Amino acid sequence: MHRDALAAIIGARADSLSAPADLDGPTAWVGEQIGELLWGDISSWCGERSARVPEPDDIARTLHTYLRYLSAHRLLAAGSDPVTLLRRAIADYGGDRGRRRHPSTGRRVAPVVPIA
Repeated sequence: MHRDALAAIIGARADSLSAPADLDGPTAWVGEQIGELLWGDISSWCGERSARVPEPDDIARTLHTYLRYLSAHRLLAAGSDPVTLLRRAIADYGGDRGRRRHPSTGRRVAPVVPIA
């Protein structure tokens, strides 16, 4: 786990919650939020810092470790998706940069047809 990546994850997550008090106890994690966090919230959070913090490497791997930790210590709130679904979302949205997909893309994609 990388300290800078964890700070960006927690900071971006705190900014995306409706109230700071939501961080006092267990928080709910939903697979649909993973894409938004990895593709937008973290980049925005890093860009809004006064020193314009660069987006850290290994964010997906750090998020995977962090969610495993939260699950192991029963710190995921009721209503959270199962950890297996969260891990799948991390792989889909933030895994290998060559294979990751944008959160706006669905599972179904139209075929690409060359222009003649």
